[in-house]
Amino acid sequence: MLASAPPERAAAATDCGLTASANITTSNNPNQAGAVVAYSAPTTSGTCGTITCSPASGSFFPIGTTLVTCSASTTPVVKASFTIRIVDTQPPTITVPPNKTVSNDAGQASAAVTFAAPMVSDNAPGVTSACNHLSGSLFPLGTTTVTCTARDASGNTATASFHVIVNDTEPPVIERAPDVSATVRTNATGGIVSYTPPAAHDNSGANLSVACTPAIGSTFPVGSTTVTCSTTDPSGNKTTKSFSVVVTRDVAPQTELNNSRIKGRKATFRFSSAPGSHFECSIDKRAFKPCTSPARFAKLKLGKHVFLVRALDAADNADESPAIKRFRIRR
Repeated sequence: MLASAPPERAAAATDCGLTASANITTSNNPNQAGAVVAYSAPTTSGTCGTITCSPASGSFFPIGTTLVTCSASTTPVVKASFTIRIVDTQPPTITVPPNKTVSNDAGQASAAVTFAAPMVSDNAPGVTSACNHLSGSLFPLGTTTVTCTARDASGNTATASFHVIVNDTEPPVIERAPDVSATVRTNATGGIVSYTPPAAHDNSGANLSVACTPAIGSTFPVGSTTVTCSTTDPSGNKTTKSFSVVVTRDVAPQTELNNSRIKGRKATFRFSSAPGSHFECSIDKRAFKPCTSPARFAKLKLGKHVFLVRALDAADNADESPAIKRFRIRR
């Protein structure tokens, strides 16, 4: 008969009790993606033997939540756990480009401006950046503030700003003004001339006024006078342009004394000029009066006499060299 095996001995129950540390929440160490954390050993009751915890007190704990498990060297093993939570409270750093000054794009009240992306860093990976104006976008005349924001994976943010300055360096445009011609009476030295000032426009879109010298309605002398017009845009850019006002005298009609007849104390004169002319006559230095051809005079006194006739055009420009006839009444 085979001998029977001895009965298995049941494992003895342990009287060890472990109470873990309370959960710990703390901030990261400066410029680190975590923190070194020291914690208290768990409290024990009964016989627990050697207590080991993992990760150990004084370890470096990464950002986020880490489970710490402490174990007693008992059979069965008695365990207790708690958490260590590292909160990233450190904002990222951001460095933006320096202020940038540019001139407007040709014919525009703006400029397309490019700039370097901001430089960002953080104590932990995952930092991003964005600006409220994109590089290469259009910036209006004047100063625009560009604000850039860096954001890390934990939601911490940092902002920095710089200025984009668009200067209007483009002068306004004055449209070409045609020369102006005016005609005055034959004996005039000048005349009042009105003209239309040239139009002006600018890349800024501003309504511009144009000032000209001599001014509209001035008296211009016979000959050519230069009129200079100028305008200035809101940024102080100035443009000038010139045109001429040319004043000429009308050419008075020429008077021709065709023939004259003196008989007794009577005198008859026939004269002519260009079509459309009319005439004024004078006898013996009397004032010129309207007359027609033939002009007849009677009951003239004995002696010397002088007859003058001048032609006038529709504008009353008179021949400055009237036709003249000197004659004598003898009886």
